[in-house]
Amino acid sequence: MVKKKTSKKLFSHHRHTGKVLPRQHTSYPLIVLVLLMVGVLLGHVTMQARAADVVVTATANGPLPPSAAVILSPKDGDRFTDFPIAVSGTCPAPYFVKLYRNQAFSGSTQCNNDGTFLIYTDLFVGKNELEVRVVNAADQEGPRSNVVTVYFDQPITQAPPGSPSAPSSTPERESSAGEPKPFLITSDIFFKAIYDNDEVTWKFGIVGGRAPFHITVAWGDGSTSTLSRVGENEFTVTHKYRRGAQAREYYPVAVSVTDSDGRKASLQVFTILNNRLIPGLGSTSEDNQPLSGSALLQRVALSAYGVTTLMAISFWLGERHELMSLSRHLGQRFKHRKV
Repeated sequence: MVKKKTSKKLFSHHRHTGKVLPRQHTSYPLIVLVLLMVGVLLGHVTMQARAADVVVTATANGPLPPSAAVILSPKDGDRFTDFPIAVSGTCPAPYFVKLYRNQAFSGSTQCNNDGTFLIYTDLFVGKNELEVRVVNAADQEGPRSNVVTVYFDQPITQAPPGSPSAPSSTPERESSAGEPKPFLITSDIFFKAIYDNDEVTWKFGIVGGRAPFHITVAWGDGSTSTLSRVGENEFTVTHKYRRGAQAREYYPVAVSVTDSDGRKASLQVFTILNNRLIPGLGSTSEDNQPLSGSALLQRVALSAYGVTTLMAISFWLGERHELMSLSRHLGQRFKHRKV
């Protein structure tokens, strides 16, 4: 009995069997099209997310202060032999108050809710014209206050009997009128706003005086920083405030400098502390904030792009492995087939 030979197909097209199919059944154009579409979507979402993270520095012109501040203390004609002195009065809340003596910036503070202000300042030797200017957050001025004239009488140091009298100041530190040159602290800004747990940095300059300087900074929260034997005419101090009880709090920053001759200068500025409060959560951590819509879409698009790319690579590697295996098992018929 002769057995009848039957031919067995090496390849059979089974659509739903899950078996390995020939290379021609993989639609690479479709995969490339999907990759391009997802790539375009990912690029668009990334641009939107980056645009949302851009920090723009601008000046918002708010309403001007409606009225001027009034200096109630000190009184016109008062005389002093020591400083800092307290300058207080009334002001329109919630604007900011800047004090000037002889047209030179001398301190700042925030107008309290009860419509009052208090600034501690130093004085020049002789006549000092005190003026308060009310400004908004963009440093736009409203009406100016009345001018109060006070005087600082520098104490005269008596030389011991029998010794030559020593001049109170060296010639190079005297003005044309014979008075010592002004000794003061300068600052380019009069307030800073930060978030809780952020570090605030203040940079101050020193005009006049003789180095080295001794510097004390009272931060308004009970903390004090000191710098000794500072030889430069400018210095930088940093501080980190703890989270306050209110969503926004104001801290006066009092800076005092003493030079090697014992002369003193002071300046008051202030820091605004904003708390990172998330409504409904009561947390101040940025990690607990929900993702924005653009950031969430970016994550989804990035995941889809990665999965699609890995799928395309896995298809190509699988077919390459398939053809190499078939070439080894079926002989020379597959030698000239393009891999």
